Amino acid sequence: TVANWDSPSGTPASAAPTSSDNCIIASTADANITSGGVCNNLTINSDATFSLQDGGPAIIVTGDLLVGGLNSSLTTGSLTVNGSATISSGAKILISNGTLNARGAFDATGATIEFSGTGEVTGTIALSDAVTAIGTITNTSAGGTIKYMGVANQTVHVPAAGGAYYNLTIENASTKTAAGNLNVDGNLTTEAVASCVLDLSIYDLNVAGNLTVGYRGGLDASDAACAVT
Repeated sequence: TVANWDSPSGTPASAAPTSSDNCIIASTADANITSGGVCNNLTINSDATFSLQDGGPAIIVTGDLLVGGLNSSLTTGSLTVNGSATISSGAKILISNGTLNARGAFDATGATIEFSGTGEVTGTIALSDAVTAIGTITNTSAGGTIKYMGVANQTVHVPAAGGAYYNLTIENASTKTAAGNLNVDGNLTTEAVASCVLDLSIYDLNVAGNLTVGYRGGLDASDAACAVT
């Protein structure tokens, strides 16, 4: 168990990792991180867990994140990944009130994103680059937000098995295009910025909560096939 990022057990001289170090959480290990820090690449192997305290210090991964396989999990407080973030099939991200900032490409094919906690949770996954798949989204508590916030155009993916987002937010001056029918159990918000657009293409949108379009033209449902409910 790694209880302190600044002096992890099992590393040479218990040295804190730096932006040039690659960190691997070995299979069956349980890394409970109580202090912030930085590393290059972070890999969480099968059956391993990596837990950041809610509201605790941030960790920055300057390279890539790999949550590596069946039964591996990432419980995130504040984690920023500057490179690519890959959540492998069978792996899970657990978020209560923390934030995962994925600044590079994001792929959660076959994985699960679970928003859970006591009461309404405020956890967020912020996606700033290309998204291959969003995986399965499980909302065991009310709340939880996925943000598509690329400055370049992005695809808004449908959660696996026709699932739903809880809250969905569209940010920055680019077009985010739906890849299929979108269901939002909570609120959908587009930022009050010119050219920030959610384009439904030919697909339907169902929002159970509030629909807030921040700027004129921020929701494009112009195709005759679209329905917004």
